[in-house]
Amino acid sequence: MVIPEYQSKHIGTGIMNNLLNQINQYKKINPDIRTYLGASQGKESFYEKFGFEQRPCYWDGPGMFKMLR
Repeated sequence: MVIPEYQSKHIGTGIMNNLLNQINQYKKINPDIRTYLGASQGKESFYEKFGFEQRPCYWDGPGMFKMLR
């Protein structure tokens, strides 16, 4: 998570791009890899921009997942 005063400065975007690049490297070893993450309530749209989909969880906020193809 990015501290609120640092949000909207592309820090989270940079982190996500680096993580997804690393995941794509793992995909070369295991093409069936799946990636899951937990999203804070109200932040789901940030992760959806990266292709993650919601898996509803009403008490913690949705879990998010992405099937890498």
